[in-house]
Amino acid sequence: MKDFKIWRCILRGPICITTTLEDGIVTDKQVENYTDDDFERVEEQEKALATLTIALSPEFAQGFHEYTSAKALWEALIEVYEGNEDMKQSRQDMIRQKFNMFNYVLGETLENQLQRFITLTTEISSAGVMVTRLEINKKLLNSLPKSWDMNVSVIKKTKDLNRLTLAETMAIIKAFQSHGISSQSSSANEKEENLALATHLVNYYNAFVVGELSPQLSFADLDQIHPDDVEEMDITWQMAMAVFRAKQFSKKIGKNNWSVNSYKKMGFSKGKLRCYNCHDPGHFARECPKPDQRENSE
Repeated sequence: MKDFKIWRCILRGPICITTTLEDGIVTDKQVENYTDDDFERVEEQEKALATLTIALSPEFAQGFHEYTSAKALWEALIEVYEGNEDMKQSRQDMIRQKFNMFNYVLGETLENQLQRFITLTTEISSAGVMVTRLEINKKLLNSLPKSWDMNVSVIKKTKDLNRLTLAETMAIIKAFQSHGISSQSSSANEKEENLALATHLVNYYNAFVVGELSPQLSFADLDQIHPDDVEEMDITWQMAMAVFRAKQFSKKIGKNNWSVNSYKKMGFSKGKLRCYNCHDPGHFARECPKPDQRENSE
């Protein structure tokens, strides 16, 4: 609870209890002549000084014993810990850089990352650094782990980051986490879902081979797959299509040149080549031992 009387005493500074004599001269009032109001004002000043002094740790308080008023002690504390304008600007630049470099730390939980960000925004506010809601929300979302990429995209498209407070943004992130849409603990579920979608793709391939296609997979399903998984499935699909083409080609020519035989070498046989120079089989024109007939023909 805040004591505004103490804070006003600190800002107002020390008071002097005075009295006016019959000849109009203003002089300090003797303590024995103090009224109840005078004593209350003095006690407020002493209480304000004691409050600031108690707030300091013993090792720091040693350096501020010379200050006898709350206002003087407060101004000394500001000068020591906040510094002059150059020091304030330097501290603001340092905190701004810290904000720009904020990111996910490998191995930390989502709760720890959010707590670090709250601490950082508190430092920003205390230092007087001006940061918009858009900057704060974008920084937090962009710093989330890679497994959150899909959810971050959804949040950016469906929410107004200019209006959301930090508390509201964190509530949205925690809602995603609690529903298991994305978090480190739900990575196993993501893999199972992706495996199921990959199985659908394989079924599509099998249906394509036999000429039967059933609409079991929608584009909305594909949007839920991580880009790396989509690329992996695309490569798998191309490999499957290569196998399919090889089988069709084998049926067409009546033999399988891709069978796994330990004695068969991969590649082509030069015995099937015919030289463009001498027209003999077994070598390229650049390897032909006979004179170049093509130059003579020209």
